[in-house]
Amino acid sequence: QKKWAKKINKKEKRLALKSAIASTANPELVKARNHIFEGELPKIVVNDIESIKKTKEVIDVFKAIGVYVDVERAKKTKRVRAGKGKMRGRRYVMKKSVLLVVGSDGGIIKAAKNLPGVDAVLVKDLNVELLAPGCKAGRLTVWSKSAIDYLRGWL
Repeated sequence: QKKWAKKINKKEKRLALKSAIASTANPELVKARNHIFEGELPKIVVNDIESIKKTKEVIDVFKAIGVYVDVERAKKTKRVRAGKGKMRGRRYVMKKSVLLVVGSDGGIIKAAKNLPGVDAVLVKDLNVELLAPGCKAGRLTVWSKSAIDYLRGWL
């Protein structure tokens, strides 16, 4: 049996994560990934967002902060995958949209994951693959205040 996991040095992994986090605040890098947004980056929202339980409320919040247009962009890109992956349970592919990072889950993660292209994650589970999918940094990210506070203590 072959081992597919590859060890990465801790300092190197930490540096990659810090770099990916920093790139979410750079408008040029975010626009280079073809994300559409209004206003300035980084997008930081109050902690009340963590208690949202309905997808419709998440849509309202995204419209208010000016990132819902990007969710619609991702929805338009849903297509059937080329090749044999169709037969193996990976029929559809679509572009990545907004990443929602929260400090604690009060139902927001389940509500946000219903939207096409949107990923929602707890800040303690954050990784480089979520922040820079396809090894291209600058994903459009919405941070909760508690997630920023967690990062301040961690970094």
